[in-house]
Order: sequence, then C-alpha cells, then structure tokens
Amino acid sequence: MLDAPIDVHNYDDIRPYSDIELREAIGRLVEEPLLIKMMKWVYPGLRKSEILKMFTDISTVREFQEEIGAPAMKVITQMTTSGLSFSNVDYIDRNKVICSSVTTATSFWTVHC
Repeated sequence: MLDAPIDVHNYDDIRPYSDIELREAIGRLVEEPLLIKMMKWVYPGLRKSEILKMFTDISTVREFQEEIGAPAMKVITQMTTSGLSFSNVDYIDRNKVICSSVTTATSFWTVHC
C-alpha cells in the first residue's frame, strides 16, 4: 500500500498560530498533563493555578512570546546549557518579528512569529 504523496509546500501542521487561533491552542495546551510539570520545573515557585492563569491571560501570539515563551526559554537555556550565542545579528530587520528554535538536552522550544 502506497502512502499519499507528501505536499512539500503545505506547512499547515507546523506553521505558527495566528492571534485568532491562539485561544483554542492555549485551551489544548493547558489540558496537556506535562505542561504543569514542565512549567513547575521552569518556575518552581508557581502553583498550578498561577501557571494556568499565566496561559489563560494571554490573548496574542506576541504576548505569548514575551510573557511565556521567551522567559521560559531563558530559564531552560540557563539550566541546560553552558551558554547561548548569536551571530549575524546586524543582518536582522529590527522591524520584523524573529522566529527561532532552541534544542536543549531536555526539551525543544520553538518561538513562532
């Protein structure tokens, strides 16, 4: 049996969420049992209710990046690597949102734009 051909131009499964889709995506995320465990590892002083409030208070992708994604990535990077470096930052258009991914020994994070 042959599988359907892969459409190399269809990125729907991995594309970033839009602001309109974010509320539904966060709803699915807060139902994930490992979310609380991971967030307690990143923010050990927070209670489950505080973590859930962090997520449910988010209303835009930019807010998610600024208030959850980037701070969590910073903590994970500090706890799992010996450093992080950037190069060619002079070529970045400062008027555009930057997309990035970080892979550590314990997790893979993608900050979408």
